[in-house]
Amino acid sequence: MADEDDLERRLHQLEHGHRLTRWYTGRIDRDLAEIATTQQEHTELLRGLVGTADSMATQLQGLNSSTDSIATRLEGLTGKTDSIEAQLGSLAGATDSMALQMRGPTQLVGEVLRRLPDPDAGQQGAAEGIAE
Repeated sequence: MADEDDLERRLHQLEHGHRLTRWYTGRIDRDLAEIATTQQEHTELLRGLVGTADSMATQLQGLNSSTDSIATRLEGLTGKTDSIEAQLGSLAGATDSMALQMRGPTQLVGEVLRRLPDPDAGQQGAAEGIAE
């Protein structure tokens, strides 16, 4: 009887182990199915992101091309601006030279006007203004 009880206990342990093995196997199968589904979803999302990144890269290349074009135009405008500044510099020098040349005649005219008699003063005052 001890052997019979021992066999039954052993059989009961084997049945219990078998049930646990089946439960673990089922759980693993469900987890694997869930992992596969999640992996599929993530793969689809990743493909969408790669497509978006490719699109953005294409747009960025277009923007780089536009930026290069703008930089080229700015270089041309900078050259024109430098040319205009050089012309203005030479005109400023000419204007300064003219101002120096006009200073002498302007001073002479101012001196003559200062010595002219005041029109409101009488004839006698006019003669005195010229005599000075």
